[in-house]
Amino acid sequence: MGCASESLAQDLTEFLASVCGRRRVRAIAEEMNGEALAEKCVAASLGMLLAKKRALPHRMVDPDKAVRAALGISQENDVRISAWNRSLSRAETEAQVQAEYGKRERYWLEQLQDLDTWPVLFICGANHVRSFSALLTDRSIENSIEADDWPVEDI
Repeated sequence: MGCASESLAQDLTEFLASVCGRRRVRAIAEEMNGEALAEKCVAASLGMLLAKKRALPHRMVDPDKAVRAALGISQENDVRISAWNRSLSRAETEAQVQAEYGKRERYWLEQLQDLDTWPVLFICGANHVRSFSALLTDRSIENSIEADDWPVEDI
């Protein structure tokens, strides 16, 4: 498994580097925080490493547990457990999950606005790509989606 995951990481790094070049990216930000890195027992994300290699500013924009608590943002698993305990329908559950995603995505946007370096390559999970893009568009922030999910088959 080590070789396959190393190869995927290399492919992703090359893909992100090509996006940086094509889009003339001036900063890299990502759905990540220090707690998440520590939980994975890694010192740096691919985004951090790429930013360092390209001498670009980098920002981890995902709120950690303390910030989530202060902002009233629930973890997806907690939402799903609570919904199950309350016998909510699948549609009601998904609506609650999306509402929590929206809170996080608005926080990410605040962090990007604070970084104030454009264009920025933003790296996030597939569950957020379309909704975060829509939020940016709603706020009149030009954006494009380079990949809906990884791996991208046609690169």
